[in-house]
Amino acid sequence: MDSRIVEPNSPCHWHPNVCDSLKLLLVTAALHVLVYLFLPIPAAWVEAVHAHAVFPAMRWVLGAPLSVFPFSVGQIVVVGVVGLALAAATLTVIRRPRAAKRAARALAVALAIGAHVYLLGFGWLYHRPPLSARLGLVAVNSPAAFQKAALACARDARDSRCTVPAGLDATTIRALAVEAVRRVLPELGASALPPTTVKQVIPTGILMHFGVSGVFSPFTQEPNVDPGLDPIQLASVAAHEVAHLAGFASEDEANFVAWLACTRSPEPMLRYAGHVALLATFASAANPTLARQLRQTAGPEVQKDRRRMARRWAVYYSRRLARVQRVVYDKVLRSQGVRSGIHSYGEVVRLVLSWLAR
Repeated sequence: MDSRIVEPNSPCHWHPNVCDSLKLLLVTAALHVLVYLFLPIPAAWVEAVHAHAVFPAMRWVLGAPLSVFPFSVGQIVVVGVVGLALAAATLTVIRRPRAAKRAARALAVALAIGAHVYLLGFGWLYHRPPLSARLGLVAVNSPAAFQKAALACARDARDSRCTVPAGLDATTIRALAVEAVRRVLPELGASALPPTTVKQVIPTGILMHFGVSGVFSPFTQEPNVDPGLDPIQLASVAAHEVAHLAGFASEDEANFVAWLACTRSPEPMLRYAGHVALLATFASAANPTLARQLRQTAGPEVQKDRRRMARRWAVYYSRRLARVQRVVYDKVLRSQGVRSGIHSYGEVVRLVLSWLAR
């Protein structure tokens, strides 16, 4: 038995071994973050050690067991950490120093654990070689190739256009998205997914208020979507979040995997969802003349579906909150090494053009 006594004025009032363990946790978390941000680890090492060993293990340790829960455990974790921060601040303001120190200490522990879990469960994936390099794709920057692919996408959306079958509910759509991503992973050199379920956050519209349709929780290895989405958009968003779980960290790569998975799905509605999602990206990057051609080529029924999705967004969307989210997330992405920041979503077009020309 350890006979050491902790002095009453000591900053840690727990057993000495516990105090030492907590100090070690905080120090290692700080070192992990510093190594991640400033030490130039070769991308080949990240690919071999982390992407194909550590990260898949994290998915099985965290994601597989938590997939049995019908609710988002990641959302509960986030709410809990925010609650700790608010408790520490409130106790400080009302001058409850001992309780405030306990809350602050618990928050520090949660953040230290979160730093390790985030980096091991997602962060290091940003340091992988780009997907284009891993697949041996050649960059295509021709405006003619862009126009050709955009018009082809509009035709594909028109030809694959379908309504959502009556029996295809949100749960089934999310499950179909998972299976669609599973099918394309071998071709992309990715390891197989563990058992997983795409979760819905609550309340409905909470993500869409901020201009966000879905989010991947690296702390629990859970793909999450907003249940307020239109069923067609839900399919592509669910596939996008599952692509993150499959190890594709950057937003352009996740969009590419979602497009490839959806358009190859045996389910007609998913194929249509994949074409519509890419068409929106092409349209946002097109000049006015090409954008008009895309609308004409896609046809009135596809445009009707896109307007319906826009109306669904308008119910929840907040311009001010979305602007804040974009600024914050842009800085987060840039801090991870994504030079284009929030604009990386649209760079899926480059991957698609390279893939089509391979």
